[in-house]
Order: sequence, then C-alpha cells, then structure tokens
Amino acid sequence: MKRSIFWYFEKLGVLRASADRMVGKWLRNQPEYVYGYELKELIIKGQVNKCPRAINAIDNLILYEDGSETRIDNIIWATGFKRNDGWIDITTAFDSQGGILHERGVSPVAGLYFVGLPWQTSRGSALLGWVKYDAQSIVNHVIQR
Repeated sequence: MKRSIFWYFEKLGVLRASADRMVGKWLRNQPEYVYGYELKELIIKGQVNKCPRAINAIDNLILYEDGSETRIDNIIWATGFKRNDGWIDITTAFDSQGGILHERGVSPVAGLYFVGLPWQTSRGSALLGWVKYDAQSIVNHVIQR
C-alpha cells in the first residue's frame, strides 16, 4: 500500500511537534519542502501540466513570466503563496518588524485571533490537514472567555 509522506509524518509525530520542544526547534531550522507523490504521478501521466510562474491574471487569462498565457475556467490547486497582512489595519497587532503578535494564535488585541500561521503551535499549524487542531484551540479559548 502506497502512503503519503504526511501519513508517516503523522505517525512519527513530526507534524504535531511543538515549536518549543527540541524536535520542533530542530525542524524550524530545516528547509521547507513540497511533499507528496500524487501530483508527480499526474504530471508524468500528462494529466497535470506544469507552467511557468504566473505573474498576473486578467479575467480568465493567466499570464506567465515567460510570456505565455492560459485561459482557465477554474483553479483546482495552487501553492507557493507569500502571506500579506497589510489589510489588517491594527498597529497593536504587530511587532516592530511587522510580525503578527500572538500567543498560540491569541492576539493581544481583544477579539483578534489567528489560525494557519506557520509554527503557530506545531509544524502542522499551516497545513490544511492539521490547522484544525489550532482552530479548535482558538474556539475553546473564545468559549472560555
């Protein structure tokens, strides 16, 4: 039976490794990789096409850095984003370097909470399959208040 690397990471406790424990501290200093075999198999079969970096979108037209373009009806999967918190217009939510101030997702600003931040509580905090643990923690915090 073929298993995803995430299955092994979950079994080994890697994705729930706390940021303040020895394993978590070591993991934080390692490079980030994109894991999984499913996408690679689909590319090999020609069912998914790799494209250059997208630089713009106009209506249903995607423009790539090499000058090529693609008309699309929908996007199924996208990755490689850079977080932008500029829309949060609350200066007390950030430190002097622009980083989000929080303790396990709880902001010092009353009523402001975060989920999905890298290493919010563990390695899996920013991953879709594991963000649920931090989300539940925030829900519990709100209920207790």
